[in-house]
Parts: sequence; structure tokens; C-alpha cells
Amino acid sequence: EAKFQFELNSCSKAKDLQGAISLYDAVLNNTHLNQHHFNALLYLCSNSVADDLRKTTTLDYGFRAFRHMSSLGIVPNEASVMPSSW
Repeated sequence: EAKFQFELNSCSKAKDLQGAISLYDAVLNNTHLNQHHFNALLYLCSNSVADDLRKTTTLDYGFRAFRHMSSLGIVPNEASVMPSSW
């Protein structure tokens, strides 16, 4: 879990959505994900949605992560739902 957190933080700092998606997919079934993890993923999605070439993929991924977060019973907070550009 610590390694996942470190790598996710690295993706977030580099604004590397593709890296975060790959990381998320790799640990999906064997890592306990918490609100901070999902907020980082959603933050990256909100930063990447302005890219017209990847907008659909970014939105799909963001909603997928949000649904997964909800299915785990993690209640969204302000950081989960506020776009980073606000």
C-alpha cells in the first residue's frame, strides 16, 4: 500500500493520468484503496479533462474511479467532487 501511495503521488506531481490509470489497474484487486487514493485519481482526471484528444477516456476513467469509491462505501468529500480548476 505504501508503494502504491508513493507511485500515485509521483503520478499526481507529474500530472501523469496514464501512469495513474496503469497503476490503479495493476493494484485494483490486491490493495486497500482509501479516500486519499481516489481523490488523487479524481484530481488527475479533472486536470486532464481539458485535453480534447483524451476527454472521453478521462471522463470514463473518472466516473469508473468514482463508482468504485462509492461501491467501497467511501463517502465523497469536497476534494472528491470539486474540480481542481476551481
